[in-house]
Amino acid sequence: MYFEGKTAIVTGGGGGIGAGICREFAKRGCNIFLADKFDVSQTLIDELNAMNVKVVVYKCDVGKFDACKKLIDDAVSEFGQIEYLVNNAGIVRDNLIKNMTEEEWDIVFEVDLKSCFSLTKHIWPVFEKQHMEAGETGSSGSIINMSSVIGFNANIGQANYGSAKAGVAHFTRHAAREFAKLGVTVNALAPGFIISAITDKLQGPDRERFLSTIPLKRAGTADDIAAAAVFLAENRYITGQVLAIDGGINMR
Repeated sequence: MYFEGKTAIVTGGGGGIGAGICREFAKRGCNIFLADKFDVSQTLIDELNAMNVKVVVYKCDVGKFDACKKLIDDAVSEFGQIEYLVNNAGIVRDNLIKNMTEEEWDIVFEVDLKSCFSLTKHIWPVFEKQHMEAGETGSSGSIINMSSVIGFNANIGQANYGSAKAGVAHFTRHAAREFAKLGVTVNALAPGFIISAITDKLQGPDRERFLSTIPLKRAGTADDIAAAAVFLAENRYITGQVLAIDGGINMR
């Protein structure tokens, strides 16, 4: 199996999309370094362990630069080699611009955008070393960032989130150019309306109206995102791309 014995770091891996990504990698025999600021359910941990892969649960606030360096160092100490970095951690602090606080703006940028930079910067020497050991034609890793369709389509009350996710998309393209010489692919996923604790708050007629605007007429699932993540991790000739997984709502 392509993923067997390899290791994936997944930030925000404890819930929703992150948990789905952890399951999908683990199903394929990939070890999991699950990083999350919050407690991870024992049910998820047991589920991953049952797949006969090594699972490490690691508490970390990826919005902090130094904490991201320690995360990478500790992951390397634990597993020796890292093949995949999935920058999935993200938060929302929705508010109208006129009411938005500096804190609401800053924390979304720290977690949703700065964490991608911090972890990508700190994993560079790891991938560089692995590339040198593998030789010039060797594959040394893959980075997958989490953007959003809100990064391309303006949404009332989400100026901070949308701006940060647009930044993730652009950062992905820059990183792809810089990491290409190491044989590392860098791509991003841009989910649309995905079933989660956040989107579950939208119910009744409002939810039905929104779903009616999606060409596929349904919400996406964490499994939809996870399947795309492992696809991008496995493909060695796709890089610098932002893949919308949104049921067609972002079609041009």
